[in-house]
Amino acid sequence: MKKIIVGVIIIVLIILGFSVIQRSPKKAEVLGGEYSLVTYSETNATTTFGTLYVEFAAEASDTLNAWIDFDSDGAFSDTEKVVSDFPFKSQKNWKSGFGVKFPSELPEAPVVKIELANGDTEESALSVTESPRADLLDLDTTTDFENSMKGWGIDIAHAQESVTSAYRPGVSDIGQRIAECAPTAAANSIISLATEHGTALTDLPTPTEIIDELKGEMDWTPANGVLPDDFVEGKTRWAVTHGLPIVTEKVGDQHGLTTLQALLDAMGSEEGAAAELRIKFAQNGKTTGGHMVTVVGVHITGDEVYIDVNDPKTPEGTETYRISGNTIENYPYEGDAILSWGFVQRWQPPTGTALDAMTPEEISGIRSAVGDTEKIKVIVVEGKHIPVSLVHIGQGPECKMGDKEMPHWHAYVGSSAKALDGTVMTDPGGCGYGMAINIPVIDVEIQ
Repeated sequence: MKKIIVGVIIIVLIILGFSVIQRSPKKAEVLGGEYSLVTYSETNATTTFGTLYVEFAAEASDTLNAWIDFDSDGAFSDTEKVVSDFPFKSQKNWKSGFGVKFPSELPEAPVVKIELANGDTEESALSVTESPRADLLDLDTTTDFENSMKGWGIDIAHAQESVTSAYRPGVSDIGQRIAECAPTAAANSIISLATEHGTALTDLPTPTEIIDELKGEMDWTPANGVLPDDFVEGKTRWAVTHGLPIVTEKVGDQHGLTTLQALLDAMGSEEGAAAELRIKFAQNGKTTGGHMVTVVGVHITGDEVYIDVNDPKTPEGTETYRISGNTIENYPYEGDAILSWGFVQRWQPPTGTALDAMTPEEISGIRSAVGDTEKIKVIVVEGKHIPVSLVHIGQGPECKMGDKEMPHWHAYVGSSAKALDGTVMTDPGGCGYGMAINIPVIDVEIQ
């Protein structure tokens, strides 16, 4: 009798143990276990915008759902679901971001639940930080709202033939300084193409040097950043002077009707182009400015279209957004974020010997032969001309007009910058060389 009782007890324990195992979340094989939520300072009374970042431990193509336990009751209800059936393509040890909207209040110690279609599930503490996004975009100083790159319900044409997905892995995600999104996004693509085709990182200028040089070539200004045509011409000039056979082309259209198809076709082609996208911001039907991101993926899933971007103004990682018409869903902006022009870069080496970087003398000789006078953009400080490549825009409590923190000029390296005539101009701190609204940017000829 005792043997029978012992046997029954053992069977019951086995059944209970199996039941517990079945109810326990599957050990995550793709998820990396680190989760963060970045919120943004521009909010209205009822909704907060943010980006939920998920770190992946392996490469995968899957679908993701996410919940945040807003009421801290230990359960995850449908009303707490912030990401729903969202397809993604992950990179190993890299963060992917998903745009979210949620009630303004977050608990003191929020918990997130991530669930993948492959069965991976994790519940984890969620770290929360706030991003000063508005400062980086600096939309208040924009003068050319329709074309600037600082910082409505039309069907998107699907890709022709069989191309429905294109992805460019390993693209860097450099963070921008104020109003410098266009040269920053361009630097990501330049580094990606150059290293893909055998150029060592040590043979390239540093990312900051690339950005500062592009600012000059692209006719960057603090008011409008870079205009679309200047982006193409400036990037081409920079590539030629550095001996890189990168050809840049503006594709699509101003309102994004054909832009994603053009980007998908170029990125999915045999040569695998690198790409950027201009985002146009609008509120109440009025354009308020623009922004530039590096595009690393475009995907069509059924009738839905998604883009993967490395955004200079967000934390390091790749953000994925669903496209509705020509509007980017849940992009962290209070108004509408609308598709605009796209830009593709292809590596097109010449036949024959390898292309060498042009010397300043060769460039000067070509300009002289065609009657072209070289000009650069400078700021004027005490009558001296300081190239914009040697300065940057800052914004903080050290420089105010009344209660408002004002964008102002600082030397990029150290506490001084050298003017064109060789004068060393000291950056005094505080408002630096002056508020951007008071210090003009002009074109001057290089003697």
